[in-house]
Amino acid sequence: MSTAATQIRAFTADKFDPPAKVKEFCSNKDKALGGIIGGRCVQGTMNVSFETSDPGSMAVLATVCEMGPAEVDDAVNTAARAFHGSAGNG
Repeated sequence: MSTAATQIRAFTADKFDPPAKVKEFCSNKDKALGGIIGGRCVQGTMNVSFETSDPGSMAVLATVCEMGPAEVDDAVNTAARAFHGSAGNG
């Protein structure tokens, strides 16, 4: 094995402690987090949520709404308008 290979270390997040503002945002008063599209808060229409976890501690960081085709289309169209300089949101 080469010297370079022995210097590679595994990345672990066991010492990671999210900042208080991140913890507060992720807790979302026990409601699933939605998305932000064009500055608007949007809840997913799929009626499904999933948990995202800290890979080091495996603690749940947040519960997130799954976005559906309507939200994806809205996000893509809003981003395209912003990229091309068109005015208006949504």
